Amino acid sequence: MPITPLQASNVLQCARGLIGKTYSDLDCSHFVCEAYSKAQLDYDYADTSSFAAACAGRYGPFKPVIGDRQAADVLLFKGHMGLWDPEGCTILGTNTECKRLKNEAPLLSSRSGGNRGPDFGQPKWWGSFSVYRWDGYVPGGIAVKDLRVGQIVQPLRTITPARIAHWKYSKECGFVGGGLTNVTQLKIVETSTAPGAAWVKVQIPGSFPPRYLKIAGEEYAHNFRPR
Repeated sequence: MPITPLQASNVLQCARGLIGKTYSDLDCSHFVCEAYSKAQLDYDYADTSSFAAACAGRYGPFKPVIGDRQAADVLLFKGHMGLWDPEGCTILGTNTECKRLKNEAPLLSSRSGGNRGPDFGQPKWWGSFSVYRWDGYVPGGIAVKDLRVGQIVQPLRTITPARIAHWKYSKECGFVGGGLTNVTQLKIVETSTAPGAAWVKVQIPGSFPPRYLKIAGEEYAHNFRPR
């Protein structure tokens, strides 16, 4: 689902709240990821070299856009990235860089020079860029009710223990080590289509004795796809 004005505003509020940290604390790619995560729009971290493929690919939550930039859009340069924040300098009028640039600094990013960290600047300093906008994760393609025992499904993104901890049936899920990548093949062993309690149970590959993940319908839609 496309980002709403409220969500975009939340992302930028969270991003501005990170001002004061150093570049050693948060480099530019971690800064963008942290801002979105704090606004409850989390995605698997990717650096500047892999962001376009990992986060704006077929199953990523961002999509490339052409035309007018909007609040909280991600601007991706060669070796740098940041957030489009055209009102930030107006809101944070006491910011030193905003004053120096007379509030004409719509890029909020983490800057390495002088270990400055999150601060405002002008896109032209980093050259040409591409623009990406949050659009949400692509649903898995088919609903739990259409899945069958024995079918193989794969994650849309890395499934970590931290992500599983927030699932409805987290206590019924086995340990996944460092995480399951988007090439992991999980075999369906059981499904439920009961109203209000749709879920699918998949076996974690290579586990002995066998371990499983129990995945609620909505969690499946946002995190998995059939192979």
